[in-house]
Amino acid sequence: MTKIKGVISGHAPRKLRDEVLKLIEYKELLTDKVKARRLYNLLGKLWNCTDKLPSGHYRDIVADCLAPYCSKDIDKYIKPADFTYAMLARNFRPPLKIFLDLKKR
Repeated sequence: MTKIKGVISGHAPRKLRDEVLKLIEYKELLTDKVKARRLYNLLGKLWNCTDKLPSGHYRDIVADCLAPYCSKDIDKYIKPADFTYAMLARNFRPPLKIFLDLKKR
């Protein structure tokens, strides 16, 4: 498990990015609250990460997962060049928060 404190600006460590991609590919993500919580926490660290997501494969996975939570067509508003870990975090974290039923303390 990656132990990194704080929000990362710029480039994130490869281990952290790889763990996020592994969790995104996990088919039962939205039924496994432990893995969803782990992804939620990791995305919090990638809020300002400028690294690009690899290939359109992940873009499709994320778009499919986000579709029920988005009020707009994600493919229409997001260009492939803009698909960074920061954008992933900013779009995917709010639905995860709803799914995990997290409230402000």
